[in-house]
Formats: sequence, structure tokens, C-alpha cells
Amino acid sequence: MLQIGEFSRICQVSVKTLHHYDKIGLLVPAEVDQVTGYRYYQAEQIDIMNYIQRLKRYGFTLEEIQQIITSASAERQTEA
Repeated sequence: MLQIGEFSRICQVSVKTLHHYDKIGLLVPAEVDQVTGYRYYQAEQIDIMNYIQRLKRYGFTLEEIQQIITSASAERQTEA
């Protein structure tokens, strides 16, 4: 598990951005400590963050990106 600061450095995004993505449900931490509120991310979530950044560079809005990720996730679950 990666703390939010470490995850933000690896992905080159601000902690504020990660908080916003959590708030809107775009990239939710793998775990949140109930006592401290600290957010923790799994290494596998780096790929998702990179995908989000790529889609942003292509000009997609956060709402569109959320729809893309949600539909891709639904397709993977259907295939399983």
C-alpha cells in the first residue's frame, strides 16, 4: 500500500487532485484509515491514474473519463 503522498509523487499529481478524484468517485483509495483518515492506494492503481492522465491530455472531461472507466470496468466484469 502506498500513502497518498507517495502515490502522488509517483503519479506526478497533487494530493489535492487525489482528494478531488476521491470526492467525485473517479479514483477512490483502496483503503482509508478510519482513525486518521489517511488514504492508501494500491500499486495497481498507478495504471488507472496514468490512464486518467492520458485521457485528460486527449481532452476528455472528468465526467467523460469516469464514464469510460466505469464502462470498461463493467465490460471486464461481464467477461469474467
